[in-house]
Amino acid sequence: MALRMGNMIPADVQAAWGLSADAPASLLRGGGNQSVQVGSVVFKPVDDRVEATWCRESLSRLVPDRFRIAEPVRGLRGRWVDPGWVASRCIAGVAGPAGHWDELLETSARFHRALATVERPSFLGQRSHPRGRSRSCRMAPSPLGLVADDATPCKATQ
Repeated sequence: MALRMGNMIPADVQAAWGLSADAPASLLRGGGNQSVQVGSVVFKPVDDRVEATWCRESLSRLVPDRFRIAEPVRGLRGRWVDPGWVASRCIAGVAGPAGHWDELLETSARFHRALATVERPSFLGQRSHPRGRSRSCRMAPSPLGLVADDATPCKATQ
């Protein structure tokens, strides 16, 4: 069901991206229930402007090898993050890998090969928001140690 964007995206964000408050919009599942699709573009607020800018810049430079990327879209002023929101082209598809595990692993390997030339940013260890801490754990340079069921699920071993 399409709604009017109205208050789904703040007025300053609408202006930064050239959106009309009357544009049809859909609140999407996932993305912390904050992602809004307007036409062929998905908008979402960011926790960390530096991280979001690095991520958008890095993704914009990747050359896909049989994988798809939700292409980052710049605001009217040429910024990846403006003001505190990002935008990406919407990619149609099916949620979840059920029944396609081999494809998922092969695609993941191709994606990681494409990322191999991207330098690890220094800010990774300094993030304090929950998603940032989990991503720092995933990108830790040393192996992750698994612990007992009643303890913290993962902890970077450094």
